[in-house]
Amino acid sequence: IGANVSGADFNDTANTIATTMKNFPDIVGGPDAAMAELNAIVGAGNLHLQDLDDNLGKVVPAAKAFGLTLRDVGAGMDVMTSHGMGAAQAATALKMAITKMGGAPTSAMSDMLDKIGLSGTKLAMDMSGPGGLGAAVTDLATHLARLGNTQQDNVEKAQLMTAAFGGGRTSAGIMLLTQNAGDLNTVLAKLPQGTAAVNALAAANAAFEKTPGAELDHFKATLA
Repeated sequence: IGANVSGADFNDTANTIATTMKNFPDIVGGPDAAMAELNAIVGAGNLHLQDLDDNLGKVVPAAKAFGLTLRDVGAGMDVMTSHGMGAAQAATALKMAITKMGGAPTSAMSDMLDKIGLSGTKLAMDMSGPGGLGAAVTDLATHLARLGNTQQDNVEKAQLMTAAFGGGRTSAGIMLLTQNAGDLNTVLAKLPQGTAAVNALAAANAAFEKTPGAELDHFKATLA
């Protein structure tokens, strides 16, 4: 149903649902539950279902390795695409952000984070804990905020982030997320509501299909 409504390729969406169910066992309820989660992600940001079909697989291995949920991945991509990144770029940037924040810290990363009273180990613990991606990004953003908010302060933040996580595309995702940590947490809070709304709509549609009027319409269609 989701692919039909959104215009996404049916086979692509079926593969995405299968990938979701295999890698995120916290989603209980089979294909319908997985589709509801995907639709909620699409509804919360600047993404289409085909965007998830084409790019979700780029992020899933890293997310699974560091104990993140589909909602963590979806919220990260929602925020990135809402702030100007294309879906493919967002998926790659999010994979790098997860790997950098969740992996073993380099000496450069440790030195830079120490300047703001944080450590790579603490970031990794944040992300692997119940707060997931939102907790890690919020912790990093909170410590960065202590540097101030003048133009010079912001330049120093960017330099620190580049030195800690690598330049160019490597740090771009982390920088975007920390600059928009409030948006990330807002999306994370909305996704359960979106999933519930999609499930309610699906249930209402299923109930309608069982009404005499709908059954009669289906019967007439077979005669046409």
